[in-house]
Amino acid sequence: MRSYCVSVLLAATFALGLPAARGGEQIPGAEPPAKTPDAVKPADVTAEKVRAGIKKAGAFIAGKQNADGGFGEFGPSVGMTGLAVVALVESGAAADEAVKKTVEKAVEFILKNRQPDGGVYVKGQPYNSYETSIAVMALTAVDRGKHQEVVDGCIKFLKGIQDDGAKNPLNKGGIGYGSKDQQSNLSTTHYALMALKAAGVKEDDEAWKRAMAFVAMCQNDSEVNKLEYAAVVNDGGFIYSPVESKAGEVTVRGKKGWRSYGSMTYAGYLSYVYAKLRPDDSRVKAAERWISANYTLDENPGMARQGLYYYYHTFALAFAARGQKTLKLADGREVDWARDIGAKLLSLQEADGGWTNSADRWHEGSRVICASYSLHALGKVLAGLEAGR
Repeated sequence: MRSYCVSVLLAATFALGLPAARGGEQIPGAEPPAKTPDAVKPADVTAEKVRAGIKKAGAFIAGKQNADGGFGEFGPSVGMTGLAVVALVESGAAADEAVKKTVEKAVEFILKNRQPDGGVYVKGQPYNSYETSIAVMALTAVDRGKHQEVVDGCIKFLKGIQDDGAKNPLNKGGIGYGSKDQQSNLSTTHYALMALKAAGVKEDDEAWKRAMAFVAMCQNDSEVNKLEYAAVVNDGGFIYSPVESKAGEVTVRGKKGWRSYGSMTYAGYLSYVYAKLRPDDSRVKAAERWISANYTLDENPGMARQGLYYYYHTFALAFAARGQKTLKLADGREVDWARDIGAKLLSLQEADGGWTNSADRWHEGSRVICASYSLHALGKVLAGLEAGR
């Protein structure tokens, strides 16, 4: 096993939004790989095929469990473990008795990492909020009532580190990776909101209201975001934080702004839907405008293959929460999102049931992460097909 220091460094690259060494991966704005026809077409996606894919993925993930009950190729990780648990449970893969035992061991690992401050995270690693948020999602998915005390502690921890903007107004309402001294970002903030949603925190709670103000500061929409950069691009999409886009800068009419990109736009959109903003809310409509103009599953728009499976995951969660079967695109076409992403994920699934991303930014070279994202997404596809959406 690699040394602890190396494991922490590598694990940090998978965390959603931490910068990583680029190596040979594609840079933001690069052309995606040449497209090849998908083996499964949207019209051919059936509940039976999706169930088969889910079963294979469940067995794949279960086979990757570490001896301590956790998941993660580079050392202990509540984040990776929680992602696996949520995917296995919410997709239905845990109905299999062997997979169910995998989940039970994983939950034991998660609970062993409960900290005195109420958070659940691997001590000494730099992404406490991210891991705590996913721990909430995992524990509520398994048995919310049984783990209510732990979940309550996690929510108190997350609310406690929500930035009040005293030191930097551009952080106000957001959440960083673990303390108020860190830059708030949309990735960890939207995961915290997913935790609030899973824990049943009502949308009129002050934590939601403060977070919505921060999310709006990450949107390229001058109608709701009065920061100077928003008027430069003004396309309704989202960026990583009010001071950074992982997709880089863009110059429009001599002024510099931040380029919107797919994974963060779906993260922002999902946050709005979870907060129960009305469909005619200008923030929601602006996000849908960007999505309809940039709809694709061939890449993470603006990032090529970087963060691709995170993009697929957030795409599926956002559309499932939206609750509508189709989306009308800017060119007039109407698409069935569940069949589209179902076809893509089934086409990319490998013979052993897993998935791999050749672009290892945010540690998507981890097949556990790619499989967890994909399995959870397939669970949303199956639910949509079974509901007739």
